[in-house]
Amino acid sequence: MISLESCIDQFLLHQEIGKNQSASTIENYSRYLKKFIQCIGKETLVDTISDADIDGYRLFLSRYKTKKNERLSLKTQGYHLIALRAFFKFLQKKDIKSFPAEKIDIPKTSERNIEFLSLEELRRLCWCAKENQKTGIRDYAMLLTLFSTGLRVSELCSLKRESIDLSRGEFSVFGKGKKRRVVFLTQEAAKAIEEYLTITPYKTGPLFCAHSNRTKIISPLSRAVVANVIRHACLQAHIIKPVTPHTLRHSFATHLLQQGADLRSVQLMMGHANISTTQIYTHLTDSHLRNTHAQFHKGIVESNNL
Repeated sequence: MISLESCIDQFLLHQEIGKNQSASTIENYSRYLKKFIQCIGKETLVDTISDADIDGYRLFLSRYKTKKNERLSLKTQGYHLIALRAFFKFLQKKDIKSFPAEKIDIPKTSERNIEFLSLEELRRLCWCAKENQKTGIRDYAMLLTLFSTGLRVSELCSLKRESIDLSRGEFSVFGKGKKRRVVFLTQEAAKAIEEYLTITPYKTGPLFCAHSNRTKIISPLSRAVVANVIRHACLQAHIIKPVTPHTLRHSFATHLLQQGADLRSVQLMMGHANISTTQIYTHLTDSHLRNTHAQFHKGIVESNNL
């Protein structure tokens, strides 16, 4: 006889220590599961949770309104149910009698819409970022690094100067789940970083930093600062589509596949645990495949080799 709140505490601890999940992932799990507690009560015994409770929770999520008086999207509701299913799987592995995890269905959402930039848009974006008199050299190097490596913005912000090997054009990062992977710099990106390092006197610490002339304190860039750099550069470059740091990651994967890279290699460079995650980019390269087909497959009538 164990209470729901107690089991959730055990689950979150296991995610942190046993599975070495990132702080942001644990925070999300905690936030999602608090809504389940809010719905059925923290003193509820896990072995008494029934189909009716799960159906009631689904209804609770569909009617839930945020502080901005907005309903949760179907995608967000799905995240809550994914967290709940992971929680029940954990209980099953611990031989704690509970609701069967496999009975929790995740709502189907429409196909994910992925934005990516063309090479021409990327050029304009980077050059417009470089025109900023105060931070242009840093911002130019930062955007080229994002597109060259496909880094997540959190990975970019945590980069250390001493971990970058410009002579080899590669370095290691620790992504989701603290998994290590090697990423690579183009010559263009390496040159831009080298130029940026010549104007900063610091040898250690964050690679891309927010330096205050008033306090002389070096601090890593925040995700918000990186997003603002991209937003302002987009305005200058007259790019009207929504562009975030993750858009450059999408662009990295898409352009690799368009140039003929195999899916497994792209998966490794992106740091995806499952290749199914990488496959979301394949439909974006359909037009490239169509052009290739039209160029090389002439059909029977046009062929002179028969």
